[in-house]
Amino acid sequence: MIPSTQQSVARPPEPRPAGARSRSRALPTTAIVVAVAGALTAVTWVTGGWRSQSATPPPRVAPGGSVDQGRFDVQVINARTERTKVGLDNALVPAIIVRMRVTNTGEDTVMIDNGTSGFSAGVLLGPAPGRRAEGARNDPAKGPALTLQPRVPRGIDLIWRLKGTPPAQVTLNLHEWVRQLEFDHGGYLWLNGKDTPIAATVTVPVRQGGIG
Repeated sequence: MIPSTQQSVARPPEPRPAGARSRSRALPTTAIVVAVAGALTAVTWVTGGWRSQSATPPPRVAPGGSVDQGRFDVQVINARTERTKVGLDNALVPAIIVRMRVTNTGEDTVMIDNGTSGFSAGVLLGPAPGRRAEGARNDPAKGPALTLQPRVPRGIDLIWRLKGTPPAQVTLNLHEWVRQLEFDHGGYLWLNGKDTPIAATVTVPVRQGGIG
């Protein structure tokens, strides 16, 4: 008698741990969610969303103290009232003049006052959101320079037209300068002014006179 040949019996598949299949299917979805959240975070940061949500006030620095803006190192020296030309006006008008000592800590030369790319764009007169300076100049006693060369400290006057009664003091919001890759990856740009967080605030007394 020929012994019967044993037939191999197919084993049923081992049971998969509970939740394994759902996790494997969820991975692509999770990756998409993370990517979208990252993109939204970047957009929110650029548009200032995080700043509006932050309850932490910026540090206060005393006059003469150094403030690192990321692109400039700044010391607010003093403030005074004076009659001077503001903007394109030819007539002398009452104004607040704030003297600063500014060092360009970058590698490129920067205009003192040039729209959103000049040094003056990053200093706003409080209260927040603040007023941009209506004029800026090199220390008149040092000549008519228009730029800040790298690593060369300069005395700079920022000018705001005086509105109403001269204040006893003014508060300046010194905003960070943030270097960011352009959207087309063609180069870098600097964000500043109202588009970036406040690095520090400085409150300085205003010396009265010169506007009568």
